[in-house]
Amino acid sequence: MRRAARRLFRAALLAAVLPVLPASLRAQNDSLRIARLTALGRLFGVVKYFHPAFLERDVPWDSAVIVAIDSVNAAKTSADYRAAVAGLLKSLSDPASQVATARKPGVALASAMRPSKHWEASEEGADSTLVIAIPDFENFMDASRLLTGATAEIRRAARLVFDLRGAEPDETGTASFVFANSIQGLLPTSSISAPAQRMRMHSGFVPQLGGTSGGYWSGTYEKAGALIQVATLNRARRIVFLANPGSDIPDVAFALRSTGQGAIVVEGTSADLAAGGNTYPVEMGEGFVAVVRIGSVMGLSGADTVVSRAEANARGDAGMRVALDFAKRPQTALVSPQPTSSRSAATENSYPSMRYPRAAYRILAGYRYWNAIHYFYPYKHLIGEDWGNVLPRSIRMLDAARDSLELGMALATMVTYTHDSHSGVTRNVALTQYLGRLPVAVQLQFVEGLPVVVRIGDDSATKASGIAVGDVIVKVDGEDAAARRAKIAKFVAHSTPQALDDAIHWRLLLGNDTVAKLVVRGRDNRDRDVTVPRRQAFTQLMQYPRAGPVMKMLPGNIGYADLSLLTTAMVDSMFEMFKNTKGIILDDRGYPQGTAWAIAPRLSARPMPAAAFQRPLVMSPDSTQWTSFHFIQLTPPGYKWVYPGKTVLLVDERTISQAEHTGLFFEAANKTTIVGSPTMGANGDVTTVALVGGMYATFTGHDVRHADGRQLQRVGLQPDVVVRPTLAGIRAGRDEVLERAIELLARNK
Repeated sequence: MRRAARRLFRAALLAAVLPVLPASLRAQNDSLRIARLTALGRLFGVVKYFHPAFLERDVPWDSAVIVAIDSVNAAKTSADYRAAVAGLLKSLSDPASQVATARKPGVALASAMRPSKHWEASEEGADSTLVIAIPDFENFMDASRLLTGATAEIRRAARLVFDLRGAEPDETGTASFVFANSIQGLLPTSSISAPAQRMRMHSGFVPQLGGTSGGYWSGTYEKAGALIQVATLNRARRIVFLANPGSDIPDVAFALRSTGQGAIVVEGTSADLAAGGNTYPVEMGEGFVAVVRIGSVMGLSGADTVVSRAEANARGDAGMRVALDFAKRPQTALVSPQPTSSRSAATENSYPSMRYPRAAYRILAGYRYWNAIHYFYPYKHLIGEDWGNVLPRSIRMLDAARDSLELGMALATMVTYTHDSHSGVTRNVALTQYLGRLPVAVQLQFVEGLPVVVRIGDDSATKASGIAVGDVIVKVDGEDAAARRAKIAKFVAHSTPQALDDAIHWRLLLGNDTVAKLVVRGRDNRDRDVTVPRRQAFTQLMQYPRAGPVMKMLPGNIGYADLSLLTTAMVDSMFEMFKNTKGIILDDRGYPQGTAWAIAPRLSARPMPAAAFQRPLVMSPDSTQWTSFHFIQLTPPGYKWVYPGKTVLLVDERTISQAEHTGLFFEAANKTTIVGSPTMGANGDVTTVALVGGMYATFTGHDVRHADGRQLQRVGLQPDVVVRPTLAGIRAGRDEVLERAIELLARNK
């Protein structure tokens, strides 16, 4: 009690002494903090998916990001924020990746940084070594004019030193452009090739849990160096490039080095400071950018020698003296090393022991998911809003989550912004407990906008409860069904309104009590109370939408097969059984068992274009350079007799993904007539990304369309004949969709 009293006294004293910020200033400071965390999240993805360090070694990236998030949260000034970002980049052990002052294109840092040239005197004469200083390629016009104007002097010089040391990192690639369009052809004695560059690429998103049929992969590509052509006879001489960390070293420097004509001297701390490779600037706000290396020069990268900064400071311009000394050395051709192979990405840690991780880890989870969607989600154009706006919104939710339940809610809500029924958060224990984990032996379907009982499982206690097919659910455990639906819907990603109906119907009766206390409205329009058991075993009992036979003959010489029960091994038997029928009804109102690839060749022996696939082929963090990998999927060729009759496919809101793909196959094979209501509208091989707390998020990895390019995602298969069940039909025990299909085939002559 005394300790508690002392704590209260200290809190009251601090409240009296410390100034209280006005609400408007607190909101302003918090908005600045969220903006900084948002910029950090964008930087996270650029580094994680494009920096070459991840190909070579284990990078302690997560731990560095956690430290950076904590530092940004604690930052009081722009300098603190900049230091936090610099600390994050330092974890890459790559001095080319660092913070730099943001500049407008073509604007130099200061007048003293303009390009210049001079001759270094030596015992051979006053004009033996020409030194050209270009510290800033951002002002590429000045650099180009200087180089072009120095053509005669460059031809005359016995030795050349290009001083590329600058006060800030430069945008890599500009130097190569400037040299190529000015004096590059004057440097080598014969035509040579610039070095190749190795860069990372991703074809879709490789799942971080489980497998996928998508064939997604990550790897590298080699960007061949340009041919440096020589139009005139150039003299043999040594050409030295003097650089410091962040210098933009032109391709010709590495090409000259490989032949022995050139050398690279770095003023810094290690030989890898001049590793070369493209960099990419990430706008961080508040006057600075994060420069990230996204490529590496293959073969002869690195430097010939390094001058430490301590030595340079102690002995004046020691770097220049070393460069001038290298210019006097004889030419020696170097042997290019064999390129090293890329290593596989490390397994993502989902931190399963952290049921309620602290804020930095919660925000890390947001970074992971947001960047996965940003770079690799093929349906981003269908989201309906700027995905960039989702990151700060999600950071706020994750940051504010007060316990494991609110964390689960925040992550589930973030995932809903994709509007994709393939999206969800798996292993979301707290949210599952909140919404209910135990099922009942009752299946619902939304009919005429109402949750209606359409099937009762083979459980004696459930049957004895008095619940009946056709009952409308009014309340669940004392909660109004409409309110319960709204509560669940906030955490369910859905492609279409009918997809939400499907998601709700199997969640509505979930609970944690072993009995569900329901209020139902029967065919007499009166409400009554029923109590049905809840058991985990009912999940398996009710996994199929229907309990009838797999195959059967219907009146009028019509065959029927339930695709949710039909296996590939049964397909040939099905066609033998229905060989002489007028038509076959294939019930796709559920999830099939991979039979489309076996059935389609029995409807058309000739392969037909069935679906158009595309997935992101991401080769750069620059969205203006993004592209896609496309292919057309054909139905398999047939080697057995082809069924000559008509076929009808039954669909509704339960038809998703492979079930919708089945419709594409049959549409292509024999123009199967589709009967029912629009399907869910979510197709394309699912992939996963690790979050935190042992949770993973799923999303669609392929954009799948009809073979003619028509949209399927967020639209669904559109039936040729639209039929929806009615409440009266359900209560009368009728399957009105099936009845209409039978009617269509019966009329077929």
